[in-house]
Amino acid sequence: ELTLRSAKRLRAILLIKTYTGLGGDNHSAALDAACSLEMLQGYLLIHDDIMDRALSRRGAPSVHVMLQERYDMFLSNSSSVMGLNMAILAGDFLEAKAVQTLSGLNMPKDLVAVCLEAYGRLVADVVRGQILDEYMQMSKEGTLDDVMELHLLKTASYTTILPMEIGAIMAGASDDEIRRIGDFSVPLGIAFQIRDDYLGTWGRTDAMGKPGLGDLKEGKLNYPVAWAGQNTDLFKDSPYPWEDAASLQRELERVGAKVATMECYRSYESEALKALEKLPLNSESTAFVRALMDYLRERIH
Repeated sequence: ELTLRSAKRLRAILLIKTYTGLGGDNHSAALDAACSLEMLQGYLLIHDDIMDRALSRRGAPSVHVMLQERYDMFLSNSSSVMGLNMAILAGDFLEAKAVQTLSGLNMPKDLVAVCLEAYGRLVADVVRGQILDEYMQMSKEGTLDDVMELHLLKTASYTTILPMEIGAIMAGASDDEIRRIGDFSVPLGIAFQIRDDYLGTWGRTDAMGKPGLGDLKEGKLNYPVAWAGQNTDLFKDSPYPWEDAASLQRELERVGAKVATMECYRSYESEALKALEKLPLNSESTAFVRALMDYLRERIH
């Protein structure tokens, strides 16, 4: 049910456009690979919501909340952790199906093996990023370098790097072509998360699938907060997080964190735009990727 909720499908479309942009024409295999990434996304979101104790996802209850409500409704002796336990298993099931789908692609087995290697390598990066995230959120400690490493490992790895790398591998791309695609997908993925940090701090409530001021209310150590902690005295006498998130939002803007966050975003966007000129994709896929960058820049959720 979570995988069918309204979403951007960014990972799936990046994989498909990279594959077709390099001349791939096995559309059935491309669709299967794209579906595997949607299942991977579902697995990661379910577990992330459990760890973050998030109550909603994509405009509806998080999976562990939804399952708990259903078990409470139909089982008179339902445990208070039944929803959590079953959501963990649901996430595990989705990840298993993602690997199963990817390993069963109707393609030469040597290419499938390389796709699986990339999948394992980059999902391991996501887990490393989640470990770093958990530590930073618990300790409320972390430099800007830590935040940028987190964004590379936890977001860029499977949001842009993995989809484009798998699409390229499936199309039989050369090592040089895969390298040039990586030169683009890495800064694009980091820019995506920096924009997310901005929206999680200054986004409009009615435009997001989570409450306004979400990152500040949840006490997340995102880019604006880390920047302020490293470059100002904002948290010298009043350590983060603050009970009054709205007040913190105003103070972050006052000390320059809002401007700094957008400058960081533009820096990575500029790096991606330079790499875009060397992407080995056909004109149709290149035009799509350029339009996607415009959308990511202007998005409000």
